[in-house]
Amino acid sequence: MRTLMNILLVILISSLSATAQKLRKVDTVYYLVDTLKTPVNDRMLQTGIDGAFKYYAIKCECLKYDQNPTFIYNRKKTENTSLITEDAFKQINFTTLTQLISLAQQDGGDSFNSHHIAYIIEQDKEGYVKHKVKLLKPQHRITGIDYEVVKRDTVN
Repeated sequence: MRTLMNILLVILISSLSATAQKLRKVDTVYYLVDTLKTPVNDRMLQTGIDGAFKYYAIKCECLKYDQNPTFIYNRKKTENTSLITEDAFKQINFTTLTQLISLAQQDGGDSFNSHHIAYIIEQDKEGYVKHKVKLLKPQHRITGIDYEVVKRDTVN
């Protein structure tokens, strides 16, 4: 009976260690978008709204297929956005634009969202607003060439 308990204990411990190895460490990334103080011509970050989504596109074709790193969030989902107090804002360790691009480039942008939780923070009338964003996966653009064979007119 004792040996059976020891065998079960060993199996239980080995299965727990195997499960622990599967858990990934997820890194949290904060980036401050300062669109109020940066002149429009000097911005490397383009922001816009497309339907329910707001996007932040970094103007560098540095991902796979020469894609720009583009972060989005759904404006209709209130759980993606929250106000930050000034005390909480001072405690945040922000990443630089260079570091953000480097993180997005690590595997061409394919698995950024499974390794990182990203927040973009921007100043609002009421203070600072934090948006939980996702990096869009780079899409391969397929270009096709359409052509038509035109026969010459033969006039005799």
